[in-house]
Amino acid sequence: SGGMDLSECVLSGSTYVSQVDGVNHNFQDYTCSVDLGVVPSVSLDNSGANAPVLADGMIPIMWDGGKWVKADATNTNTTYQWYDYNNKLWANAVMLNPSQRVIYMNADPGYAITESHVFAYYVWIPRYRYTLFNVGTSTVSSQLIEVTFETADTQKSTGSTVGSQLTHPAFTWGTGDELQELDGIWVGKFETTGTTSFPTIKPSISPLVEQTVSGLYNANKVMDSTKYLTATGVSQIDVHMMKNTEWN
Repeated sequence: SGGMDLSECVLSGSTYVSQVDGVNHNFQDYTCSVDLGVVPSVSLDNSGANAPVLADGMIPIMWDGGKWVKADATNTNTTYQWYDYNNKLWANAVMLNPSQRVIYMNADPGYAITESHVFAYYVWIPRYRYTLFNVGTSTVSSQLIEVTFETADTQKSTGSTVGSQLTHPAFTWGTGDELQELDGIWVGKFETTGTTSFPTIKPSISPLVEQTVSGLYNANKVMDSTKYLTATGVSQIDVHMMKNTEWN
């Protein structure tokens, strides 16, 4: 209807008769497609790894050979490709000074990241299972760990013997009714730096040391604030001190 050109449509093969104003008319069904000029985006990563999920206010970044710049969050731009886990190109992101954050959020891919604006660097670890090669205390030679990416909907692997597979426990969070299976986690790219009242995650800076467990736990919780992300972003995250099961 509405003047559509039937040359753009495909005859479905159905014919029927209907009466309009007392006159019989033959009608035929057509299946029509409308081109809206939108080309579906296809990620440059085909590893099967779960795509990184940015909290509101996090900025995707890439190394252009000389500096960090804003990456293409859709990962479809070859010039500013964000990640490719087949080729060990990890997805990186930063949290930024709130006075500059909106500028970066609105900037195009390729926009240079000013180091002094960065509060924290993160890297995305997509959910995976791996093949166990040593489950005891014996010494074994170093070897490549066989990793298979999976989604949170995949049946967890619970292997405990050499040669069996285990879904890494870092992707299971919480207990009881609050237990969640995660598609991936953001991990600090460097050790925690700064102070307990203003923690950062930055390179080439002395780490925050000589802290009690509770002190370091509370320092990390400071990042659950609008100083590091937008209000929406804060509601999307749960920053915490890494557990042994997440680190191993």
